[in-house]
Amino acid sequence: MDLRLLLRVLWRFKYLMALGIIVAGGLAFMTVERVSFGSGAPKLSPRQSVTWGSSSLILVTQPGFPIGRSVRTGAVPLDPSSPQAGVVPKYQDPSSLTGTALLYAQLATSDQVRAVINQQGPLPGTYAANVETSPAINNSPLPLIAINAVGPSAAAATDTVRRATEGLLDYVTAQQVANGIAPDLRIVLQPLVKSAPPTIVKGRSIMRPLAVFAVILTLFTILACVLENLRPRVRPKLGLAGAHEPEPQYSRPAELAETSSAR
Repeated sequence: MDLRLLLRVLWRFKYLMALGIIVAGGLAFMTVERVSFGSGAPKLSPRQSVTWGSSSLILVTQPGFPIGRSVRTGAVPLDPSSPQAGVVPKYQDPSSLTGTALLYAQLATSDQVRAVINQQGPLPGTYAANVETSPAINNSPLPLIAINAVGPSAAAATDTVRRATEGLLDYVTAQQVANGIAPDLRIVLQPLVKSAPPTIVKGRSIMRPLAVFAVILTLFTILACVLENLRPRVRPKLGLAGAHEPEPQYSRPAELAETSSAR
């Protein structure tokens, strides 16, 4: 395709192309914003929603901060009422709490925990729970539970992750109390991050308006080319050098013969 010829055609139909730019821009804008006239005045509202996310981090540990001890000392009886029952170490190996973290991560999304959460009303967003892993040790699981929440706004994501975290902690504590587990023998869920600052995890896509703009502008370009073929502009004949071909100074032999015969 001759680019210079195309540009000349587009310039010839410049008003048509200007209209095409206006139409393409308007339709592209309509794919992003919705116009409503509910209260008389036009009101714009986005057609695409933004998804926000927030998260919390919970450490699965024991009373007494065992991860701060270089040596795990101490023992507790298996049955305080029967000294002959034997004793067990008071502090577990922190790595052994990984299995408990895996179990509690599943418990966080269970119907029992959701029932505790919904006592304050429906959640404004959704959440999921998983165990954090260590890239330095072949992605081995850690005794850390991450709760990730998403919502249609920053406040919704923050509220969802906060309530999901509190719901898990409240349910575990209630079960420990109901089953008579002594405080020094309980698993402790210690929030390290209650709710991280919300961030946008899915923004509005610009691909749709760009595609609409490009398609409409292409259609107007094709229309200009069709009109050019239907109504071609008459151009002077050009010679080899690109200049106007001069009129001959002398008559050609065929022309002289025609003149003689006419006489």
